[in-house]
Amino acid sequence: MNRLNRFLLIVLALLITPGIIFAQEKLYWDFPEPVKQAYGGRFPELVETGSGMALIWQDFEGNADELNATISIRVMFSDDGETWSQPVLNVAVGIPYLWLEEVPLYSVSTAPDGRLIVAVAEGRSGVSIYIQGSPGASGEFLKTATIPPGSGNADVPVAPRLAATPDGGFLLFLTRRTEAVGVAPGRNSLLTVFSASSTDGVQWGAGTLFISLDNDRAIDGGILDQNFLPSYFADGDDEYVVFQSLRTGSNNLVYQLYLKHRKQGGDWESAIPITENLLPEGLGSNSLLWDNQRPSLGKGDNGEILLTWERRKGQQLPSIAAAVLNRDGSPLSQMVEIVSAEPGRSSFSSRIINIKGSTWFLWFDSSGIRIARREAAADRSTIRYHVQISSLNALTEGSDQNSASFPGAAILNGNIYILWGDRSAGTPRTVLLKPDLHVDRPILRFTNFNSGKPGNSRNLSVRWDPPADSSGILSYSWLWSQNLEDVPSRDELEQKYHEVQTQKTFENPEEDEGDWFFSLIVRDIAGNWSDPLKLSYTLDVTPPPPPVMRVPSTSADGFLISNSFNLEWEDGEKEAAAYYRWRRVRLAGTVDELPLEIFTTQEALPVGNDGVVETSDRFIAQSNIDNGVWAYSVAAVDMAGNEGLPNTEILLTSRYVPVTFISLVTDRNDENDQIYLTIHGRGFLVGGLLSSAVIDEDGVEPWDYEFIRATGQLKVYSDTLAEIGPIDNMRSGTYRIGVIHPLRGQAFWNIPMRLDTTGNVKFGPFGIYKYESLWKPAARSLRLNGNQLLLLILILLG
Repeated sequence: MNRLNRFLLIVLALLITPGIIFAQEKLYWDFPEPVKQAYGGRFPELVETGSGMALIWQDFEGNADELNATISIRVMFSDDGETWSQPVLNVAVGIPYLWLEEVPLYSVSTAPDGRLIVAVAEGRSGVSIYIQGSPGASGEFLKTATIPPGSGNADVPVAPRLAATPDGGFLLFLTRRTEAVGVAPGRNSLLTVFSASSTDGVQWGAGTLFISLDNDRAIDGGILDQNFLPSYFADGDDEYVVFQSLRTGSNNLVYQLYLKHRKQGGDWESAIPITENLLPEGLGSNSLLWDNQRPSLGKGDNGEILLTWERRKGQQLPSIAAAVLNRDGSPLSQMVEIVSAEPGRSSFSSRIINIKGSTWFLWFDSSGIRIARREAAADRSTIRYHVQISSLNALTEGSDQNSASFPGAAILNGNIYILWGDRSAGTPRTVLLKPDLHVDRPILRFTNFNSGKPGNSRNLSVRWDPPADSSGILSYSWLWSQNLEDVPSRDELEQKYHEVQTQKTFENPEEDEGDWFFSLIVRDIAGNWSDPLKLSYTLDVTPPPPPVMRVPSTSADGFLISNSFNLEWEDGEKEAAAYYRWRRVRLAGTVDELPLEIFTTQEALPVGNDGVVETSDRFIAQSNIDNGVWAYSVAAVDMAGNEGLPNTEILLTSRYVPVTFISLVTDRNDENDQIYLTIHGRGFLVGGLLSSAVIDEDGVEPWDYEFIRATGQLKVYSDTLAEIGPIDNMRSGTYRIGVIHPLRGQAFWNIPMRLDTTGNVKFGPFGIYKYESLWKPAARSLRLNGNQLLLLILILLG
């Protein structure tokens, strides 16, 4: 890049950045981002934890509509809104799921010290309470209590709602059936809200009726029937719970909202009607025509107690409404505030958020996740709601149409983070919308070294991709340094534009040995600087010294006391080697075949490549090797890939223990088409010649066929080679082949032979042919089928 172009880019950066920073005084959003760790999860919630926030969700295992499902509740934490703790913590795992539809079965709140407390509806067991042992990502969850269900199968508690109270305690609300004689024709029970309380989240009182059948009455004096979805809110010493209750409307049954209030530490006052005392459409309107659901409480920017809910008139589409309450929970006026009633859109599940001194309403409708700012005139006479034109999920990638729903929000460091669930190709996922307060690290594309590990490469290359950013990327800055704490310069003249790679060459590698750190930062057009992308590399071009060998025990004559031994060694330096390369060479069969000087002047044999074994162990295990003079060479390879000089030990062996075994059998036909079997193995000569060979079905005397050396049916050519035959006049079948040594007895080959009616010989395994399993005789004795026996033998062989 020439100096003029570089100067122009710097000037452009200086012109652009202040404007963007000024724009960040508004709610300025980043791209919606699916949370990969919660992929597949349902009903996500954001929870404030004091110094951070937590993301919690419900996973389904199995299919709810087939009644074979279980659920698990999982959570992870963030201190900065950018990164999430790993691993994901399990709150509760494998809870039986009893419903045909997918519904949330948990509720979460936060203790004063930042620990999460979670209530989980566990079917017929009741509602269990789980609380962290300590705050944050390290705090495992323990079950501390269970609120039992009622006495009948229909008394299973559902829809837990957990809330933290101003005194540091907790309230749990749940819905279940209770007896109510004569509540309706032909019905002596109703669904209503129960509650339980705790001062510490560990010890809980019994669940009792929250909505009294005697004291909490409807506006017409009737029993409050079918009560659901309590929502708790506290402000100072005042505590409120609003809920919906099924009432008789003008034309059909509708839900109306009721509220209970108390002063901290006092008793709950009787429920008061809310929506039945409001004029939903101004003077002359009839509240009994409106259905009201999913209430939520919050606080306005001037300290007002606000109520919001979704409401629907007859067959009209539901919309979002709000009302101002007095300190005792009663409506401040009869007027209803219309938050959103857009034609052709159904709106649901609103909640109130306070951010940067303003009051915001959050909900979802048929177009997506919506947000509006509440503004009041100075005299509070006029209220306006400024609804953001585009839905918050409009830029979400891969989202199924109209699938975003049930948003939640949390405040972290004075900024709002919004969360919702949607679907992508039918699969549930969790989407997080962050304020545009940061830019992600550059995305590493390629390096020719392994970060965090030593290497001996003199030329290093790093390439990266720009991160996705809602504002766009402006420049990069990077630094190679031997100081971990050094960071790239943010000076304008040091910025690199449109460059996405760098190279580092060590001109004097011996002098440059040691730790090197690469740090890369990126700046977006909004003026945000990323955290550094950090890589580390330890340049190491010095090979390790030879290993220090420990020779096995020898007798007085210098020979090893056994031909089975371990040759061990230690690293020649403090730093452990990555692995070792070793090779053995038989220099001679006896000591007499070598000059004596070799035992004092033999240099370390080069390990090379032929016959070399690599191992991470610090020993070589040898079993009954041949007698002779052996040279063992071992070299160390360090973590950087440098191979050092080998060390060589010369070992004398003279205590070989003869053994007899068969390693291979092959067949041949002579010029007369007679069949001979060639037997390969060992121990056919040492300590005496084989006396005979046998072919037998079960490997137990008496032998079916015996080939005796004295008669010429067995020929021993060497200690490792023999032959039997001719094989004729044998019946078809599956046989074992063995040899008999006069001192060491019987030795059978572990693979059977099959002889068919035409005289053809086949050796196993026979499972690859269309024959009956080769293991049938042995399998029969072990009461296994052939394939089971073959599998057993393969397992035993490792």
